[in-house]
Amino acid sequence: MITETAMDRHNKHQIPDPDWNAAPLRSLIKHIVETHHAYLQTELPALEKSIGRDGRLASDGPILPDLYRAIRHLKRDLELQMRKEETILFPAILELDTTVATGAQGEYSEFGSVANLSRVTAQDHDKAARTMHEIRELTNNYTCAKDGEPGMAALFGRLAALAADLHRHIHLEKNILFPRAIDLERGKSRCQ
Repeated sequence: MITETAMDRHNKHQIPDPDWNAAPLRSLIKHIVETHHAYLQTELPALEKSIGRDGRLASDGPILPDLYRAIRHLKRDLELQMRKEETILFPAILELDTTVATGAQGEYSEFGSVANLSRVTAQDHDKAARTMHEIRELTNNYTCAKDGEPGMAALFGRLAALAADLHRHIHLEKNILFPRAIDLERGKSRCQ
């Protein structure tokens, strides 16, 4: 029986992305939270459960215990990172955007500058990328052995989809959202 994964549901209704370099920051943040964070919040627990279940069935398998550990590590790190983004960084960026748009004076933030918060989050991104690299190595670039166990191809496909989504997610934050917010904080306008 083939079941629809979170990524299948995500891709089924996907329309082309707007130009995120020009879109309002509020729209970009909403897209990141509703698309990428929502996907991770669904897919990471499902993968952890699936790999844990398969690992008990095939405990002598060469990669499943290490893969399970890596997914658990990634899940824990990304859940914390998303929580920090959604409760601290993204609200700070939105407040800054509103402040600049209204011409009001910015207030002191107990969490520091958006640039500093972005820098810390970028370090978290690097950590997640290292874990995804480990997963890619454990799975031989998401390639199953010809005599592999049933279900491994589907699992590896889900892991490849996770990697692709996480890559896009990190790109949007690290290369578009954060630089735009830092420029806004520094009083610079970005040329389109």
